[in-house]
Amino acid sequence: MTQEIEPKQIRAYVRQGITRLPVDVQTSAIQEIADNMGLRVEWYGVDPNEDTVKERELWAHQVRCTEIGMVHSLPVLRLTGKQLKGKDPKADFAGFMASLNAMYLMEANTGLTSKDRAKWRAQVSEVTTKPPPGTRSLSKKEASEMAKAGWKTRKKGVVTTWKSKARAKQRAHLVRHWKASDSARVAHETLPEFVHDMEYGVYSELIGISVASLGRICKPTSE
Repeated sequence: MTQEIEPKQIRAYVRQGITRLPVDVQTSAIQEIADNMGLRVEWYGVDPNEDTVKERELWAHQVRCTEIGMVHSLPVLRLTGKQLKGKDPKADFAGFMASLNAMYLMEANTGLTSKDRAKWRAQVSEVTTKPPPGTRSLSKKEASEMAKAGWKTRKKGVVTTWKSKARAKQRAHLVRHWKASDSARVAHETLPEFVHDMEYGVYSELIGISVASLGRICKPTSE
């Protein structure tokens, strides 16, 4: 019987600048998997002073056939229009994924790996058709549907809850989204996408709140 070769370590890439998917959320999900597997992690992209495109290329160049190449989710590997510099986004992403030479690749938020070739190809294909995270707002229809669902399930007192110590960590992520938005209206319009990128959980409590309520949560008490 052929003995399966164990990976030596994980090389992980995280993406700076995605306001709705902070780096600490990405690293936390990856580190949890690494700890469960008993493997050390070599990080790329964690330094905010480093160029995200160069870090992505360095990660791709240095990941070995004895290692796991890991990201929080495949969309973090997509480049923005500005970063593409006129290149076709689908061709760039497809070519980049084909160039990776890891033992296998893993998406931390789903646990999906390239060892499951059919599902992995389907996932890559799906991501190829979508814009990079943080570059698109949900359509009015998508936002409306999520808002209606939120009104049915949202508890009263969401402002009080989100201003409490119990939501301090989650509120910090929400405030980051608020500050990165051009206006209160934009922050509110892209809130459903933020909740989606944060993988719902307690963030679902925010769906359906008003612009005013969002502002009361995100602004310091003194304002």
